[in-house]
Amino acid sequence: MDHAAIAASIHAEFDPIMDTLPIGFVAKCYLGAPYRVHALDGLGRIIEHYAANDPMSPDLERGRKLAENPAYAVIEIYPDKIVAIRTDGTPLTVTG
Repeated sequence: MDHAAIAASIHAEFDPIMDTLPIGFVAKCYLGAPYRVHALDGLGRIIEHYAANDPMSPDLERGRKLAENPAYAVIEIYPDKIVAIRTDGTPLTVTG
């Protein structure tokens, strides 16, 4: 089997799994001004705080406005959707 065939086989195996994993997480920051949101790792630890005008990666930026809403505990960013987890734990799926 050549390298291209091996690579294709690996992608066929893992791409569907990777597409179902979150790219990142964003949540409301309660530190106060100037911070508005923060990015989290997969264990819920804060990676970075962001002020209103601080640039975020384009993927995380997709969840910024939802994260600023105190009704949501965390925003999960996926390649094809956003899942806003309400403070009571119920999810709200948003396409895009």
